[in-house]
Amino acid sequence: MNTLLRICLLGFLYLVSVCAQAQAQSEAQPNIYPTWLPPAAQVKNTLENLPQLRASRSNLIAEKANAERLRVGPHEWTARATGQQRRESIGANYFENEIAIERAIRFSGKADKDEAIGKNSIEVADAALADNWHEAARSLMSLWFNWLREERQTRRLQEYAQVLQRELHIAEKRVKAGDAPRMEIMLAETELAKAQANTMQAARRTDLLAAELEKKFPGILLHASTTLAEPPTVEGSADKWREKILTDNHELELAEYTAHHEKLIAERIVLEKTPDPTIGVRMVQERGGSEKILGLSLSLPLPGEYRRRQAEVALARADVAQEHAQETRVKVEAMANQVSITAMTAKSLWQNMATISSQTETNAKLASRAYELGEASLAETLLARRHAIEALNLAEQAQLDALEAYSRLLLDTHAIWSLHEGHEHH
Repeated sequence: MNTLLRICLLGFLYLVSVCAQAQAQSEAQPNIYPTWLPPAAQVKNTLENLPQLRASRSNLIAEKANAERLRVGPHEWTARATGQQRRESIGANYFENEIAIERAIRFSGKADKDEAIGKNSIEVADAALADNWHEAARSLMSLWFNWLREERQTRRLQEYAQVLQRELHIAEKRVKAGDAPRMEIMLAETELAKAQANTMQAARRTDLLAAELEKKFPGILLHASTTLAEPPTVEGSADKWREKILTDNHELELAEYTAHHEKLIAERIVLEKTPDPTIGVRMVQERGGSEKILGLSLSLPLPGEYRRRQAEVALARADVAQEHAQETRVKVEAMANQVSITAMTAKSLWQNMATISSQTETNAKLASRAYELGEASLAETLLARRHAIEALNLAEQAQLDALEAYSRLLLDTHAIWSLHEGHEHH
């Protein structure tokens, strides 16, 4: 009985821990793909075929070959052969020859340092691939939401023009009935013409963004829903999301790997202050082969001012790379703060704007009804309509801002559009 009770208790504790982990993961990383974005498979195929991403993959292949080159080293065996004719004033002439083979040897730990540089070069190329992927995804997301904003504004301006057309019909009826001056028809026509011109401008901006999107990211099919999705609530704190963004940030990793790479190169150049010796074996036949010599050779360059100055340059460049890494960290931390805080606050801002939009829309409908009944002027009605469309436009722009902020948070935490296949991230 006690054994059964312990088993049940352990099972209960296990279920509790699994549920807690699942809840933490769901809070830290939403698993529902946003419906307002292009399909994930479409995005992945498009990004993989971008020229800058193909170049990054080729660069990674090149750095792997370069690492192997550094591992084997630059020195090769050198074979040397000489022949000479010895002539003596008294005596015979002799043919003499010499054969030698020699090779320079990396000295003072240079081989280990070269291997470390090669491995770090792969890490730099891998981080560059991931960073280029992420930057391309950011560019795609920004352009996508810019197009959605213009498309939405164009649609609303078209609806606004239809509303003004209705107001024009009402004005014509009232003028025909003698209840309003003819000037009101001219006022309504002017407002309608302005709305139609604004619609044409918005449609042109939409077409330009669509063309840019199709050119820069071929394969992304444009689609926009008739209704905007409600921005999800971001769970947790801004500090938690900020730390999550910084935990695996490709731009920061690239800067740090690059700084470490420059440091390794500087250390390698400092080692060049001690030149590599060249060791060889030589065999000599003199006096027609009657004398044979077998020996070893050793040559060593004498280091001078050039090597010392070269080391100073490398150390200075390593310091520059380190400072650049610190600058990148500050920039990335500021960006992470901005992304996390914006995602946390964007929904509440949209809700406030939506409330204002609803109120102004109600006022516009009341004003239109009052004008139809002769209880308000056309100028008051048109002003109310203008305020309503402006408030609606601002509310929907805030809604798209909230959707973009949420999507950007998912992107920067690698919940969506992340580089998986082919990314050999260390």
